[in-house]
This record gives sequence, C-alpha cells and structure tokens, in this order.
Amino acid sequence: MLSELPAPGLMGFLFGYLLVLLAPGPNMIAIGCLAATEGLRGALPMLFGIQFGAVSLAAAVLSASDVLGTDTGSPTLRLLAGLLLLGLAWSIARKRTGPDATATAAPRRAEGEGLQRFLAGYCTAASNPLTATFFAASLVALRQSGGAAPVSALGVLGGIAVMAGAWWLLLAWVMARPALRRRVLAREAAIRMVASCFITVMAVPTLWTAARALPVVDVLSSSAELPAPVIAP
Repeated sequence: MLSELPAPGLMGFLFGYLLVLLAPGPNMIAIGCLAATEGLRGALPMLFGIQFGAVSLAAAVLSASDVLGTDTGSPTLRLLAGLLLLGLAWSIARKRTGPDATATAAPRRAEGEGLQRFLAGYCTAASNPLTATFFAASLVALRQSGGAAPVSALGVLGGIAVMAGAWWLLLAWVMARPALRRRVLAREAAIRMVASCFITVMAVPTLWTAARALPVVDVLSSSAELPAPVIAP
C-alpha cells in the first residue's frame, strides 16, 4: 500500500468526493426512506455499511499496482450488490412501522434486517462505478502530483470515512426529524412503494452489467461463436 500522498491536493480530492456523495443513487433513497419511516436507528446499519464500503474501495485502489480509471470492481461483488439491493427493496416495500408492528417485531428478525442493510450498503459502496472511477483517477493523480508535506494513505482513508459518515449521518438526521417523519408516516405505504421501485430500477442495471462480466458468461459466449463441426461425407 502507498505509504504517503502529497497533502496539497488532499482537500481538493475530499471536496471532489463530496460532490460524488451528493449524486443521487439507491443508497440515498434507501437511507432517506429508512430514516423517515423508522428513525435514525433504522438507517444506521446501512450508513455504516456504506462508510466501510467506501473505505474498502479506496484501500483497494491505493493498494493496486496497476490501476485503470475504468475499473469498477469485481463482477461478483457487483452481482451481490444488485441482489442485496433487490432484497432491501423488498424489505422496504413490505415493512410497516406502526405501533402494532413495532410491538410485535421479533428481535432476531430485526438483527437480520440490520445485517442485510449493512451488507447492502457495503456492497453498493464498494462496487459503485462512479466512486471507483473517481478514486482510480483522483488518487493516482494525487500520488503523482508530488508535494513537500506528504500525508499518510491511512489519513486519506480516514478522511474518506469521516466525509462519508458525516454526509450520510446528516441526511439520516434531517430525514428523521419528528415533523418530517409525521408527514412521511402519514403516507408511509406510498412512500415505501415508490422508494422500493426506485431501488429496484437502479439494481437491475447493476445485475445486468455484473452478469455480463462474469467469466461463465464469456465462456458461454465463446462457445456459441464456435463454428459448427463439418461432417465428412
């Protein structure tokens, strides 16, 4: 892993990453919906998953010996991210947070949902094409720019963790405000259904591109292109 990076471009890199975080996507929709319908606690597992996934992606880019700007991560990870997004969409669509549902919810089920949300956040953040491209281009440029006051790569990862955590926590906190939650809960079924549909629509391209990039698909495509055997008379 890179031992140090030049400090002068670090603030510019973190500002660019903030702009990437502001881009709408399934994570933003999911965290906003979970915070508005279940409160801040309901969004925390996914928030931590996104934060850890972003740091893991940056660490992988920093550790790579040959980084390509178009590299967007493992097809298997993207496939898992798409499947977890579909599971999250289903969970959001079917769950209700009225007093009766809260009183009868089983702790084991709540733990399972928390793990599902953490994994969905982690996989979508660690395989996000936009973030991967930004990291690949910006971190390599940052390394090559030089500078008199270097900062450790661990400091860069820490800055990414703080930036991601602060933004998603702010979003969840705003959406979990009581006045806003009362309005959302008054239309909970419709809002959950709309959020679920948006997440599903965003998961389908992830699944499609990941499936096409899997080695088994390449093997099947190559087999289909083989010429038909010629039978001697």
